[in-house]
Amino acid sequence: MSFLEKIHQDLWNKHQSDFANLALIFPNKRAGLFFRNYMAKQIEQPVWMPDIFSIREFIEKMVPFHIPDQLTLIIELYKVLQELGSEESFDAFYPWGQMLLRDFDEIDKYMVPGDQLFQNIRDIKELEHRFDPGIFDMQLLEQFWGNAPQEDQQIAGNFLHIWDWNRKAYQAFREKLKTKGLAYEGMAYRYLAEEAKANEVERSWTSLIFGGFNALSEAEKALFQALHE
Repeated sequence: MSFLEKIHQDLWNKHQSDFANLALIFPNKRAGLFFRNYMAKQIEQPVWMPDIFSIREFIEKMVPFHIPDQLTLIIELYKVLQELGSEESFDAFYPWGQMLLRDFDEIDKYMVPGDQLFQNIRDIKELEHRFDPGIFDMQLLEQFWGNAPQEDQQIAGNFLHIWDWNRKAYQAFREKLKTKGLAYEGMAYRYLAEEAKANEVERSWTSLIFGGFNALSEAEKALFQALHE
């Protein structure tokens, strides 16, 4: 019996044809589409189909934010960095912005205290430099500051400043997005997980079924556990 068959059989055994107040959430749109098509072929009489979402669609439906495309998010992040004093062009910033956005997304999906993380990294790098002045990633520095020759002490200061800047950017970026009703994916995941843990989530279905997930992020684990309880 296939994965889709198992889910369909379980639904039919528990709900018969009463799917009106049921939502199924899959890891991606593809799985949901396959299940919808499979279910339509198995049911002969007219019934209310359950709501079927990808996890991203479900998260966005449940939070007061819209998750825009990556370019829109990087533009918003660029504006934040400009407000913090960055003078580089958008073209120079873009690859750095992609990396920052991925980092911020991972921080929130794994429920890490972002402010403390960046401060801890900065402190560690400062200690590392005291014992090994060549520890800093020159490729990263050149990407951020350009190829102008720099003294060792200036290099060290610039590298440590990156982590200060990342911490400030993380805080300011999240606040700016909130004021615009926007969020990146990890930010939305974290918001819903925290709301669910606080029992402050209102849902439109009597039953939620999550299928096909593995290697869950901490935010997904917290969300699924809170909704289960």
